[in-house]
Amino acid sequence: MKKRSFSIWLACAACCAIHAQPTFELTDLRYAVHLCSDTAFIPAQDQSMIGEVQDLSAVNRGCLLANEQQSVFVRFSVASAGLLAFAVTPTEPSDYDFALWGPFIEAVDTLEGSPIRCSYAALSGATGLSFQALDISESASGDGWVRHVSVDAGQHYVLYVGNYSLNGIGFHLHWQLEDGAALSCPGLPEAAFEPSVGTVGVGEEVSFVDLSTNDPYGWYWEFPGASMERAPTSSRKASRMLPLVAMMCG
Repeated sequence: MKKRSFSIWLACAACCAIHAQPTFELTDLRYAVHLCSDTAFIPAQDQSMIGEVQDLSAVNRGCLLANEQQSVFVRFSVASAGLLAFAVTPTEPSDYDFALWGPFIEAVDTLEGSPIRCSYAALSGATGLSFQALDISESASGDGWVRHVSVDAGQHYVLYVGNYSLNGIGFHLHWQLEDGAALSCPGLPEAAFEPSVGTVGVGEEVSFVDLSTNDPYGWYWEFPGASMERAPTSSRKASRMLPLVAMMCG
């Protein structure tokens, strides 16, 4: 895109891993990936207990008394109604816990209430939602399995999976769908933005409005004073050219 007194170059990445500067940790809900199929996770050995913010507290953690423990947040949405369960299976013996929030009418970046399913079982091995379990939440004395959920098309959910063992061991997330249930697979994010003005003079301020589609979870704008805000503002006082790389991730 080119506009008279300044130029803008746009680069879009479908995956943040190809760009070294921003760090979007899955330990933060705001950067949770949207899943629709079985997925393997391997936490980084130096992964922090929490990311940029602490998403869990006594208000919303439910049975997870230890809050966030070498964790991953993921999102999923429902394409068709039915019954949903899943299994979290460590690749080596480890104590994994989880919690599930929803349903929501759209993707959320904060959790204001208790989870609808929760397991804090002090066991090493697989855990998750089961079609045989009857309880919906369990303490450390639980068996690692709580009841499946009935889902409807258009609903959104947030899943937290935490490694209480803190040993860096990864896990596999396996979905179990019955009675017609299916997960929605969104398209890759497409970057788009719009400057607040068409012509920017030297020293003037310009704002950028994000118009990206398919629910990106992170934004990175590269210019002097790089920003990870969704709609940043920049001012150039000594140049007539404004080079900009906008990257969004999903």
